[in-house]
Amino acid sequence: MRVISMGGAVQLATVVMFNGYLLVEQLLSGILDFMDRHGFETIADFQGLGLKRIKHKESEL
Repeated sequence: MRVISMGGAVQLATVVMFNGYLLVEQLLSGILDFMDRHGFETIADFQGLGLKRIKHKESEL
């Protein structure tokens, strides 16, 4: 899920541009389902949580 890894509006707009506006309904439905399953009330509750899982090479630290 892109929101968890800080996906932004530009990425979502690009997906809609290539796949059409009906995709917005699917995205919203999927996000709401995800939030229900994981007990989140707002997008802010889980936005950026995936950053904790990103591993860096020793040389990048």
